[in-house]
Amino acid sequence: MEHHRYKVSVTIPIYNVERYLEKCVLSLLNQTLNDIELIFIDDCSSDESFATLKSLIEQHHLNENIHVKLLQNTENKGVASTRNVGLNASEGKYLAAVDPDDYVSTDMFKILYEKAEADGSDIVWCDYIHVYDDKQEVVNQRFSEDPIACVEGLVSGALFGGMSNKLIARDLFLANNIKFPDGLNMSEDLRVCVQLFYFAKKVSYLNSSLYYYIQYRNLAISKVNIKTFKVNKEWFENIKGIESFLKKMNLENLLPWVMRLKLISKTNLLVKGKSIENFKTWRDIFPESNEYIQDTDLPWHYKFIAGQIVSDKWLFPRLWIRLKELLKK
Repeated sequence: MEHHRYKVSVTIPIYNVERYLEKCVLSLLNQTLNDIELIFIDDCSSDESFATLKSLIEQHHLNENIHVKLLQNTENKGVASTRNVGLNASEGKYLAAVDPDDYVSTDMFKILYEKAEADGSDIVWCDYIHVYDDKQEVVNQRFSEDPIACVEGLVSGALFGGMSNKLIARDLFLANNIKFPDGLNMSEDLRVCVQLFYFAKKVSYLNSSLYYYIQYRNLAISKVNIKTFKVNKEWFENIKGIESFLKKMNLENLLPWVMRLKLISKTNLLVKGKSIENFKTWRDIFPESNEYIQDTDLPWHYKFIAGQIVSDKWLFPRLWIRLKELLKK
């Protein structure tokens, strides 16, 4: 075990978010935990994000016990590689991640750190809050504190697969050589979380809502992906990585959940398809998952259309395409 200079290191990747930075940065600069490290990494933003960030820090960095690092990638790397830059630069006992268009409770990392220390946990996670234009909703994350049960929770969707509501021992990354998959910027955090929870000896749930997850800006890749006809190969590769890891660790009982992940990753190709060729593309990506379509939350008509496509029956899919054209959906 190596010496840790700080209690917690928080990585914040920055890319074209100048309009949304202030609330995030101020929530971090006002953390009540002493000896915390904030690592801001600009991924070659084309707007004024980095200049805005520097200005905010110059104006509001008043607590000498909050240590700030400002880093800039020499080329645009994507969020996965940028997370690795933060991991390599971190000097904290525990690691956390915050997206730059979200914000956190000012005592988030003090509460998570104290819980991790009191329980001797490798990972602590908490509830979070979905923030909409006109309301906020708490997302409860109460779950079994058994690490393998949590792996199932992650792949089934019962547990949030992102990094942002978690505090993770840095040594857990280092001892198991866990890194984010360079160049694969969709579900990279889920892939990593599955590995981290598998190798964790002890994990703890904290019954507090500390992270504010913005829902109304529509910036996230996942939100855009589901609304457009896009073959997201990076997402597919990370799901393959999760599947490979589960097989390697003899967790084949979780593979049906992976089939659901495969279906989710290509749902937009079914929902937004505008031609028979589009539907064939949906069918031929992860074809082994198609039989699980009835287990999804899709409306019945999409399940019916999917069944017709898989059976190579094209009358109803063609009628469906025509109906969408008439309705301009």
